[in-house]
Amino acid sequence: MPMQAGGSLVNASLRATLVLAFAILSLLLPLVGLYGSLSYLTPERTTELGIRIALGARRDQLLQMMLLDSLRPALLGLGIGLMMKVVATRIFQSILFGTRPLDPLVLSGVIAMLSGVAALACLAPHGALLG
Repeated sequence: MPMQAGGSLVNASLRATLVLAFAILSLLLPLVGLYGSLSYLTPERTTELGIRIALGARRDQLLQMMLLDSLRPALLGLGIGLMMKVVATRIFQSILFGTRPLDPLVLSGVIAMLSGVAALACLAPHGALLG
């Protein structure tokens, strides 16, 4: 009898580890994709930034312009993603038992991570130019 209980604990631990691994992977994929997309598009503006610097633009103006222009699509995507999450949660609520699908702490953490990666991707390619 004890062998069966030990085996079920191993299975539960393995399932929990797999769920954690897939959760981490599902968070890393959009982070890497967002960083790759924005860090590819941002250097396209190097010439524009050089011209603005030559015409006398200040560093804080350039940083603000880069952040606003680059974060706008990222924030729009976050908003659309949140709306889709709420709709999907309503649809699948009957099979989500024992969880809080609209946990504000988790949602705010994901939003903060995606926004931080977007900001880093927008500013990192121009660190030497703006810094």
